[in-house]
Amino acid sequence: MRTTGLAETVGRRVTGQVELLWWLTEKGAQAVEAVGLLPRRPYRMSPEAALGPLQEHSLATVESTLAGVGHARRPGRESGPFD
Repeated sequence: MRTTGLAETVGRRVTGQVELLWWLTEKGAQAVEAVGLLPRRPYRMSPEAALGPLQEHSLATVESTLAGVGHARRPGRESGPFD
């Protein structure tokens, strides 16, 4: 996605290692919005924002979402990707 200009990364130090944080570029956000399944967001991510004070909130949101997706994939669950 980086080579096509749809996403970019910044690195942050975590316990002596560098962890990459990915976000959609303007081009990537436009590609997602063009599909028409999600509303247009009033903001765009930047390297400064990715490394800024909302970083921990963003990472916690992603982790929570991934946990929910994992739960939804369990046998007997009837959940779709937008639930």
